[in-house]
Amino acid sequence: MSGHNLSSIPLGSTIRKLGTIACVIGSLGVTFMMLLTVVGVFWRYVLNDALFGLQDVSVLTASVVVACAIFYGGIYGAHVTIELIERHFGDRVLRIADVLVHALSVGILVVAVRALIKKGRCGFDCGHITVNLGILHQPFYYILAGACALMAVYYSLRFIAALQPVRN
Repeated sequence: MSGHNLSSIPLGSTIRKLGTIACVIGSLGVTFMMLLTVVGVFWRYVLNDALFGLQDVSVLTASVVVACAIFYGGIYGAHVTIELIERHFGDRVLRIADVLVHALSVGILVVAVRALIKKGRCGFDCGHITVNLGILHQPFYYILAGACALMAVYYSLRFIAALQPVRN
C-alpha cells in the first residue's frame, strides 16, 4: 500500500520503539533456537543421547519469535507486495484502498486476538500443554495475542491517518 512511514501516524515514535524491542527479542529468540539446535544435534549424534524436552522449548521459543515477527514485520513492511494500485490508479483510489485495507486488517486482527485469548483461557483443562515437559501454552497464546493487538492498534492509527485530508 502507500508505505510504512511511522512519522505520519500518531504514536509513531512509540511504535518504532516497540518495533525495536520486538526485533531484539525476536533476534535473541532465533539465536537461542540456533543454540538449542546445535546443542541438540551434538547431544544426539556425538553423545548418542537425545535431550528430553528440547522440542518443547524450541516450539515455544518459535512462538515468541513469530509474535515478534508479526509486529516488526507489520510495521516495517517486511512482506511481499505487488503495487498494482499505485501503478495503475490515482491517489484517490489509493486512499480508498488504504482505508479499506486498514479497516479489514483491524477487523481480522481483532478476531485473531479474541480467538487467541479464548484459546489461552482454556489452558490446562483443554490439554494445551507441551508433549514432553508439560509446559502450559497459555502465556504463549497471550504473547501472540499481544502482538496481534499491537498490530491492530498500528493499523487503527494508519486507518485514522488515511482518513485525514491530504496536505500539499
